[in-house]
Amino acid sequence: MLVLSRQKNEEIYIHVPDSNEKDGYRRISFMLVDIRGEKARVGIEAENDISVYRKEVWEEIERNRRTFNEYLSDKDWNEAYGMLINKKHQPKGKDLDNLSNVMGVSVGALEASLEYKI
Repeated sequence: MLVLSRQKNEEIYIHVPDSNEKDGYRRISFMLVDIRGEKARVGIEAENDISVYRKEVWEEIERNRRTFNEYLSDKDWNEAYGMLINKKHQPKGKDLDNLSNVMGVSVGALEASLEYKI
């Protein structure tokens, strides 16, 4: 683990290699915004398609993702689809492709049936 010291309003950049980008990388920036007692407030700037989560939120997403994939594996497609409708799982990558294949409907039809766009 890299541990860095920062004062208020100082930034840290992370460059993520990406051959699709003009300059070959994407940048995520972290800034120490404020310190209040034992808590530090951190600002994170990233492109819109980069998701940023608190650890406990990510763990819940991953727990639901495993459950979603387990439903797919067990051919319990209604439960998997229900997780999408109830927003207990936000599909990433191949999730919609997998569900559309097993349900025999197009990805577009699945997206249209959900309240949010993927």
